[in-house]
Formats: sequence, C-alpha cells, structure tokens
Amino acid sequence: MSQYERVRLAKYLATAVLYYHATPWLNRAWRSEDIHFFNYPDPSIEQPQHIPAYMMSSVSTEYLPASPAYHRFIRNPVLFGLGVMFLELAFQVPLAALELSIDLQERGKSDLAEYSTARRVVEFSHGKISKSFKEVTKRCLYCDFGHDDDFHSPALQQAFYNNVITVLDDLEKRFRELQLD
Repeated sequence: MSQYERVRLAKYLATAVLYYHATPWLNRAWRSEDIHFFNYPDPSIEQPQHIPAYMMSSVSTEYLPASPAYHRFIRNPVLFGLGVMFLELAFQVPLAALELSIDLQERGKSDLAEYSTARRVVEFSHGKISKSFKEVTKRCLYCDFGHDDDFHSPALQQAFYNNVITVLDDLEKRFRELQLD
C-alpha cells in the first residue's frame, strides 16, 4: 500500500471518529479489528473523491470497564485506538507484531503493554513516518489537544478537526501530487 493510500485511509478513519463518536457504531475501545472496507466493482467510484470509508462495528450491550491503571495512561480510548491504527497503517502490521519484551516488562502483560508498545514505536519512528503523521499519531495516542479528554466537548472536536483531519488532508494532497500516473 502506498504512502498516499495509507494517509488517505488514516483521514477516513479520523473522519469516522468525528462523525460516529456519539453513536453506538463506535465502541469505546475501538480497534483495527472493528474496521471493514467494502470494494465496489464500479470503476467510477474508485476516484479519490468518491471513496467513502464504510465502518462496520458490532454494537455490544456489554461494557467491560478498563483497569484504573489503563485510564491513568490512556486519556481517551477511542483516540488511542485511532492512534494505534495510524501506527498499524504506517508500519503495515498489527501493533502486537511490533511488541518487544521491554513493553511487557515496563507495564506488565495487559492493556498497558499496548500503551508501552505504541509509545515506544511512535517515539522511535524517525525516518519511518513523516513528521506531520508522527505528530498526528502522538496527539491521538496521548489525547494531546489542549482540552479535556471528553470527545463530546465541541472544543476537543474542533481541535481534533484542526490538528488531525486538516493535517491528514494536507498530507493526502501532497502525497497525491507525488503519485505517478
């Protein structure tokens, strides 16, 4: 998958978070396993402006609260999951494939190992992902938007739009211009 396609998918995922955050379509612990893309045989749909990201997620009535330690490190589980998906797109493997023994030792084999892995991967991704994509990913992982962590807050939604979707849109345009026909 080209860098352009990865950035485009990242933008679709971020847009889905903005659209679906207040609906049962988006679980509190959103992961790449919850995402399904559908292909259409109509070639006219394959033009970039016509490719929508379709998300299919099971609506569960069961909610298993995360451990208190999880909430100390992960301010917003949906945005953290989005940041993890950005890393998975960038490295083209599930985050678990990037896990090292140090990640398990640092926080223990639990939800926090995922946090440790994501933090290590994004911090040491020099040369693997663009500076802009790294910054967007970090903002999502750490919910670092200068506002509280409640995505129902209009201020956080606006900051997310400005600092994630707009940046990804600009990156997408730059990578599209670099594509060879």
